[in-house]
Amino acid sequence: MEALPSLLTNRPDGRSAEKAATNQLTVSRQVRRMKVACISTPEAGHLVPMVQIAKALARRGHQSALITMDCAREKFAKGCEAVGCEFVGLGKGIQGSDAGSGLASELTSKGLFGILFRHYDQVMREEFREWLQTERPDVVVADMVTLGAVKPAKDCGIPLILNVPGPFELFKNMSISLILTLCAVSFLQTRSLTDTRIMLQVMRDILPAFSNHLCLVNSFFGLDTACPLPPNIIMTGSTAPRPSSLVLRETSDERFNAWLQRIRGMGLRIVYVTMGSMQVLEPFQVRAIFEGLLALSPRCAVAWSLKPEQQAFLPGGVEKLPAQFFVQKWLPQGEALQLPDVAAVVTHCGFGGLNETIAAGKPLVALPFRADQPANAKIARARGLAEVLSPPKLTASAVSSAVGKVLNDQTYGARAVEVQRSMLKTGGAEACVDAIEHFVEHGGCNELFEAFLAPELSQRAFAADVDSRRSCGSVCLVSSQSVGCQAQAIQELVLSEVDYKVREKTDEMFTKGKQVVAQMKQRHQQTVQQHQDDIARLQKSSQDLEAENARLKQLVQSLATNLASVNTGYLNGKDFSSPDSCASTTAEDPEATTKQLEASTPPPFAPQARVDADMPLPEVPGFPPLPLSPVPGTPGAPISLAESLGQVTPQRTPLSLMQSLTPTMEMPSPFTVNGRALGGMGEDRIFSFTLRKADGTELGLNVSHHNSEGVLLVEGIRPGGAVEAWNRQCLGSAFAEKAVFPKDRIISVNHIVYNPAAMLQECKEKQLLKLTIARGNVSLPSAPGQAGSASLRADASEFVPGVTSKPTTNGAEEKKEPKEPKDDTPKEDGEAD
Repeated sequence: MEALPSLLTNRPDGRSAEKAATNQLTVSRQVRRMKVACISTPEAGHLVPMVQIAKALARRGHQSALITMDCAREKFAKGCEAVGCEFVGLGKGIQGSDAGSGLASELTSKGLFGILFRHYDQVMREEFREWLQTERPDVVVADMVTLGAVKPAKDCGIPLILNVPGPFELFKNMSISLILTLCAVSFLQTRSLTDTRIMLQVMRDILPAFSNHLCLVNSFFGLDTACPLPPNIIMTGSTAPRPSSLVLRETSDERFNAWLQRIRGMGLRIVYVTMGSMQVLEPFQVRAIFEGLLALSPRCAVAWSLKPEQQAFLPGGVEKLPAQFFVQKWLPQGEALQLPDVAAVVTHCGFGGLNETIAAGKPLVALPFRADQPANAKIARARGLAEVLSPPKLTASAVSSAVGKVLNDQTYGARAVEVQRSMLKTGGAEACVDAIEHFVEHGGCNELFEAFLAPELSQRAFAADVDSRRSCGSVCLVSSQSVGCQAQAIQELVLSEVDYKVREKTDEMFTKGKQVVAQMKQRHQQTVQQHQDDIARLQKSSQDLEAENARLKQLVQSLATNLASVNTGYLNGKDFSSPDSCASTTAEDPEATTKQLEASTPPPFAPQARVDADMPLPEVPGFPPLPLSPVPGTPGAPISLAESLGQVTPQRTPLSLMQSLTPTMEMPSPFTVNGRALGGMGEDRIFSFTLRKADGTELGLNVSHHNSEGVLLVEGIRPGGAVEAWNRQCLGSAFAEKAVFPKDRIISVNHIVYNPAAMLQECKEKQLLKLTIARGNVSLPSAPGQAGSASLRADASEFVPGVTSKPTTNGAEEKKEPKEPKDDTPKEDGEAD
């Protein structure tokens, strides 16, 4: 039987035969129509090659079924049905990694791909087993990491073929040491022991699968370095669609086609950007790519396949994109890359995307992140068709420089076309179909698996000793030369990952530091603004208080003026600006005193019955005219700004209107001598004053009296009383003679004249007291015709002493001897309240 690799290598391409001259022969053969199950995880890098194989089988006339997670139905079901391929969705209702939510999306964002693949396998395994038992296909073609298909196929007795969407360079030196190194790198990336353990189990399961099954490696020599192949390895070339002889002018996406027409009208080249279905870009990476492509000169258009949750990182969002940018969740990448308008590709350099770019003959800028991407990017750069950027230190200037270099240097495009020619020498998906037909037609290839691999590539490698490895040294893939290359590759990979992690952590700490500084600056600005607001508020309060203070001063002055004007009008124009104004005019002029008393004392009120109900009320006399000149007064206590703002200051005496004014003068005494008012000349004098006892304050006089004299004799002044307060005010001014002293005689209290008992009782009961004092040897005046108590007139002035100390006694006491009829002996001393 002809060797399988040789058979596939010598098979001519169908399109090449169509272009050949007419003298060439067309060779055809008959094969049995097969029923093939093609199964893969829903991640695009693994699923897309499987979709292309399933479609090629359907176009060849075989009954093929594409089996994957149901979340991929929207993207691939329609295309499969168009060529007669059945789409079978497993795990209905479970979201994929590109959904933006769900377990798969969360695991992808954290880079936990080991757990992600295990999650897919657990969901698909039993449903796939049921499907196999029902449909019984001839063969199962499974993706290399979809290990959930291996055991169900084995249990059902169905042959299995593995599809390997990656370069052979990555697998030809596979060994336990390399697996452990890859797992260590995975742990550095994820910091997850669970994910690392699962990745180790996956890699351990892949080794025996490679050694026990036919493997279709979707690579080609020209990208991979030429080397001998094990008999179960078939290099099929990339499964990506080959360019058609016709120039592609549009895709299956109508919205994208409309944008293409506008760009063609602008005469711009297109840069296509794709990061695959699994890679999640950081905000700074999205901004760097956008700003770098926007700054290209000459200007270029950009078609970008970007996940919705990452579109929010674009400056201004999708709504404010420039007209030359087209950003969408998903684009028909295989078709878009074939467009002649696309001049370069920016990619994460996953193997599927790399091969699609090579199939289209486009140069690229690689932005590798993890897994096989750094190795793929390294191969592409070594072949001269790519520039490589570092994701952790990606900047707009680096993007602009790399893309501009690839666009403007024609050697990148030339090398891309050369590598494309090498790819087109392979059959791709058609070569995969040929291998599957050959495999099924000849009942498998068990003869290919007779210990042709080193023990390191078998399941026994985990327990094999050194002697067993030496015994198979002649067929071991890991030669002494490859060990050195492998060690160097491991070193570069580890250093690259360590550098990536260090830069990532540095950038993270720097970002946090910037955020902290920005927050501190914001708090400082808020504090300064708050203090400025407080200062402005206090200044406003100060101005308001100053205005209120001025208004109160003006009001006090106005009240003082009005009170002085009232006194002047009612007291016949006499100046009562001092306590002396209420004193008697002279003691030697009783006639004048009597006239003043009669003029200033209102007549007694005598109610009269109204004779006629309609009789009008008597006219009210006119108010006396007010003087224009104000009476000067003593300024009140100033208002303090500190006290108004609530600061702790010593307690101040409350502002009193009466304390702010000059002591108001009293009305003339109601006593007259010889028809004249008494004066106040020398030591012998008669004077009057009015005072009001404050609440809790006593009058503070010790008095005695004789009924025969009809006066109260002042024996002493008690501290804390109203009289003592009056004396302090008089003695501190120019009217010291108005003070009350011992031996003074009280001849009238509230118009009660020459009645000691009644005057003493009036002093106890009343708060408003008008006292008439006789001092020295002055002759006592005669009492007016009507004696007794009288209320204070509206125009009378009064003195209200403030409370200076707590009174020592409450009320008043009077000590008198029991009255004896017709006895003129003097009585004992008493106290006036």
